[in-house]
Amino acid sequence: MSLSVNHPVWSLPRRILIRMLIALSWLAMKGLHGAIGLVGVGRTYRFLQATSPEPAGNSQPTRTTLAQIARVVQRASGNTQAYCLRRSLLIWWLLRWRGVPADIHCETGLDKGHAWVEAQGLVIGDRPHLFGTGRFGKFSTLFARPNAPAPRVKP
Repeated sequence: MSLSVNHPVWSLPRRILIRMLIALSWLAMKGLHGAIGLVGVGRTYRFLQATSPEPAGNSQPTRTTLAQIARVVQRASGNTQAYCLRRSLLIWWLLRWRGVPADIHCETGLDKGHAWVEAQGLVIGDRPHLFGTGRFGKFSTLFARPNAPAPRVKP
């Protein structure tokens, strides 16, 4: 199913579209919660990466568009801090579908951690002062697919 610009769903009133997007985001958050619990963060991240197009880098949505994506996901997550990882994964995945190069960053302490998305030199959907402060760097580095071992050659 393609949702081109001329698709009838876009002719719905804006408030109904937003509610539909929030409901779909809520379902995606539940799916991410289950996936992280079953297979872990790394495999979930790599699955989302594999099921979305590689950003070309030529898409430059406005700050308003970036904020709208984050706001929909925040409303779907109930805006609780405990869901920052799931929220970041979903925002990052949606931005990839928009063609926006983005990265998830994380920071952990002794008793808790935090994750957020950075794109176009901005923190998306979180506190702006977090930009560039992720001690563990990008998820793309942290959860990169391990290199496959070289095949053994029998002598």
